[in-house]
Amino acid sequence: MLDKETLTPRGYLSWSQFNLFRSSKMRYVSAYVYGEKYENEGMYKGKQFADMLEKDDVSDDPLTEQIRMMLPRFKKREYEIRTELSGIPLFGKFDGFDEKTLSLDEVKTGKNGWDQNRVNKCEQITFYSLMIFQKFKKLPPKIRLHYIPTEKINGVLRFTGEVKSFETKRSLEDVLGLVVPIKKTWEGIKEICLEEYKALGKV
Repeated sequence: MLDKETLTPRGYLSWSQFNLFRSSKMRYVSAYVYGEKYENEGMYKGKQFADMLEKDDVSDDPLTEQIRMMLPRFKKREYEIRTELSGIPLFGKFDGFDEKTLSLDEVKTGKNGWDQNRVNKCEQITFYSLMIFQKFKKLPPKIRLHYIPTEKINGVLRFTGEVKSFETKRSLEDVLGLVVPIKKTWEGIKEICLEEYKALGKV
């Protein structure tokens, strides 16, 4: 996919793009320019659960259904938000959001445990908080991350039945600290993708 206005694969910068480009430019090009998909067992399990939440489906698995019932009810699920930062189009999709209170909720699954320190340092939450600030001119007063641990039993990846919720905050200093990295990443994406699109004869 090529957005002809920005000469980038999506025409906007999302958290997923921001994070992937900084961790591996080669994987970014493979995923966003050439459409190669990478999904491990844990990512697939998390996506399944997210889809179930979005559709508000009842699960056939009693353990999964128990977890669904343990999670708080979000005002809006899979909330899509678009804004700009210094002319850079930003796009996000929040697991849970309340437009009235600006409260933000994120859900994480996986074997790699989350604790309060990790939540406080989570750049994804900082990125989303910056988007909220750009869009609504206020920082989210309440941010929660809900961690759903998984484990493998007899070769099958399952939820443990726990839900661990953490509250965190982001300051104006925190969110402004991402401005320069976002600008550098956007310029880097445009530069490397332009080279790839030229090689493919698309520009």
